[in-house]
Amino acid sequence: MTEEEYEMSDPEVIEAEIKRLLADNDRYLDDRVTLDLQALDELRSSLDADLPQDYETFLRQGGLSDMRFGDVLGPEQVLEARKWIESLGLLGLAENGCGDYYCVKRSELPDGPLYIWDHETGDVLPSYGSFLAALRKWRSVYP
Repeated sequence: MTEEEYEMSDPEVIEAEIKRLLADNDRYLDDRVTLDLQALDELRSSLDADLPQDYETFLRQGGLSDMRFGDVLGPEQVLEARKWIESLGLLGLAENGCGDYYCVKRSELPDGPLYIWDHETGDVLPSYGSFLAALRKWRSVYP
């Protein structure tokens, strides 16, 4: 088991790491953005599997209001993105600002790696080992 696989199996590690990533975010908060729990329930019930634990923990800890992670999709946007990528067996969790989605393969839920779906070519390429790994990388851009 790799170090990343180990930490992804421990909910306390995931929660602590996401708290760390969201720390010191006062100047990046947008209090107009909130988590729609009804949409989260709708998303969960529409899947044949659980959501990635790191993604759901990020949402529940208020990550959507942190503008450093503005390309992470809320439950409503995940449901909307499905019309573009569901036929490919993908579930989009974030986008890159250019129309491409960071996704998990539905067959690999809840703990699969992230892939990037290129909207121009239709290619699905490996991207990050987990949603948490992507958060770490994206957070490194904004000290």
